[in-house]
Amino acid sequence: MVNLADIKGYSNWSNIKPITLGWSNDLKYKVLIGEDYYILRLSDIKYYEHKKREYEMLQQINSLNLNITRPVDFGVCNNNQHVYLLLTWLKGNDAEQELPKLSKKKQYDLGVKAGENISKIHSLKPTFSYMPWHERFNKKIDKKIKSYLNCSVKFNYEKEFLNYIEQNRHLLQNRPTRLLHGDFHVGNMIINEKEQLGIIDFNRQDIGDPWEDFNRMPFSVRTSQAFSVGMLNGYFNNSVPIEFFSLFCLYLVNNAISSIPWSIPFGKKEVAVAFRNIEAIYSSYQGFATRVPQWYSQYQE
Repeated sequence: MVNLADIKGYSNWSNIKPITLGWSNDLKYKVLIGEDYYILRLSDIKYYEHKKREYEMLQQINSLNLNITRPVDFGVCNNNQHVYLLLTWLKGNDAEQELPKLSKKKQYDLGVKAGENISKIHSLKPTFSYMPWHERFNKKIDKKIKSYLNCSVKFNYEKEFLNYIEQNRHLLQNRPTRLLHGDFHVGNMIINEKEQLGIIDFNRQDIGDPWEDFNRMPFSVRTSQAFSVGMLNGYFNNSVPIEFFSLFCLYLVNNAISSIPWSIPFGKKEVAVAFRNIEAIYSSYQGFATRVPQWYSQYQE
């Protein structure tokens, strides 16, 4: 049993409920403090420096005054065995479930808002030193390819995916480094009773090329094409540069390859999800014969 009593203000907490949803290894609790709910995340103490940086980055993002989970407190608890983050609880329902219930225009408009919001987050620069993006991401590519080649599950179009990576690594040159959400898709968004969009789950927050933050797009496209198109149009103010799509595809392909070894420990269901995303990427880019994915180019209001 985790001891939370050494967290500042614990005596004022009530109605502490564990949260079991999500993929994170963090322990999560929904906590009532006064009349408001908060989310408490606990991580092993070995992640102290990483979580401290996460908290500091959240404080930066908090300055933008967006509808997001906000940082409240950070520290050590459970007799120095865990590091904790206390965040505001954002009211609303999962966007993944709510979007299909809305009109196509409303889905698009919410996508525009999501794109505008993530663009504001991407305006923020890290406050610490970092490796040039092309060096860092090429190392990440090499690691993910090695992990895939060493795993037991293979997929169709393997050759085409690997070729696309090798032919487009040069696109990583001279890319900016900004604050990223790290897991930006409809599964980490909520819609409240006023049909307003909120962004949650910043625990995979990172720094890097802003365009990499769209690498989870297949999850959003599967839920709502209108939302996904709106997200790009909102981000780029209705003028998506053609060079975006080639680099975007590189990030999609790299993420798809790594999703295979990642999914194996979670069982056949998650492997099937990975395969479905791979099929969607290959199909939408017509076997990489086109630069703009069909779900965007063929969208009609």
